[in-house]
Amino acid sequence: FHGGHGQALPTRIAIVSVCDYDAGQTPLARLSKINAEGYAKRHGYDIVMHDKAPVFSDPLSSMLTDPISHRPAAWSKVDAILMSLAEGKHDWVMWKDCDSFFMDHDIRLDDVVAVADHAGLSGGNGELTALQTLVSEWLAGPQPSQSNGSGGTSLPAGLLSWYDDLFAKHWQRAAAGSLEFGELENTTLGWKNWLFEERAHHLIASEDGLMLNTGNLLVRASTWSWQFFQKVRAMTFGRSPVMQHPWWEQTAMVYLLQLPFSLAEAAQQLQTGSLAVRGFAPACLLLSQKHINTYPPLVASS
Repeated sequence: FHGGHGQALPTRIAIVSVCDYDAGQTPLARLSKINAEGYAKRHGYDIVMHDKAPVFSDPLSSMLTDPISHRPAAWSKVDAILMSLAEGKHDWVMWKDCDSFFMDHDIRLDDVVAVADHAGLSGGNGELTALQTLVSEWLAGPQPSQSNGSGGTSLPAGLLSWYDDLFAKHWQRAAAGSLEFGELENTTLGWKNWLFEERAHHLIASEDGLMLNTGNLLVRASTWSWQFFQKVRAMTFGRSPVMQHPWWEQTAMVYLLQLPFSLAEAAQQLQTGSLAVRGFAPACLLLSQKHINTYPPLVASS
């Protein structure tokens, strides 16, 4: 990831984190901020450090039935990312847990995100513009004239359906896949064509020794990323068992990025004996932890 500085790579990058810790109990927030600010200043990145867990607000917020204080703090990661995407100021947003530190200040995020464009189809320069248009309509929500006699958008299912239709109008897919996932579609979990067919890379993440690790993520500012984190957030609506799951938001991301593709992979192996289906969403690019650059060498996977 060193070199290649002569290429025209995305430079508008925000580093986002939530450090909601009592300074009287631990210096973690202060140390994390010092580390991140030093790294960001060196490479010209913006940094957004939330001292308190943020809560994203839009018309879907009405579907959060439990008090926000009942929600584990880890879910604020989703709110912080959505808030940064909604601002529309950056090409990429990097999320880092507060207890993550940049290990090698010579590695640029520009070079890491360039791999997403080299390894797969680029989302194109119009992604950010499309996202800004989507967000504007998203925050405005459905108008009274868009309701129907059966309750329309005043009912939870109708409201979610309206937002799915809104996203579909703005989604600029890079390329459609050829594999059939129709039998796996699940509206409740968000398993639809946007998840199965997108081939451009919109997320960069890594796995640890057990599973997907969401402590550090790179997120392209795109309509796909917006839909993804809204579907993760939706798993806290109503009386959702996922909200209190021991893995919190990581469980929701696994349900979207891995579970349907693992099921499809297993089904194809049983039917054909081949493994043409990758057990992960094509829009997610997995890199080793050492390349994500916020994992200590001792524990980073090779």
